[in-house]
Amino acid sequence: MNTNNIWNGTNQFNNNIIVNSTNISPIELSYVDGITSNIQTQLNTNSTNISNVNTILSNNQITSSTNVIDSINYL
Repeated sequence: MNTNNIWNGTNQFNNNIIVNSTNISPIELSYVDGITSNIQTQLNTNSTNISNVNTILSNNQITSSTNVIDSINYL
């Protein structure tokens, strides 16, 4: 079947859908519900924040558990 469909508005799919030969289940599709920006950008940002926390910890810039929370919130 080689057809191009364009959907507008709200559409309901009760079974798996196939996108570029990839089978996507409703559960898998629900994982991206609420995503408002590029997923890779969000992952890269989180990776950078974790790297910054590791740098702070490895440089002994943390003196108490309270400061760890403050430093994480600062990033």
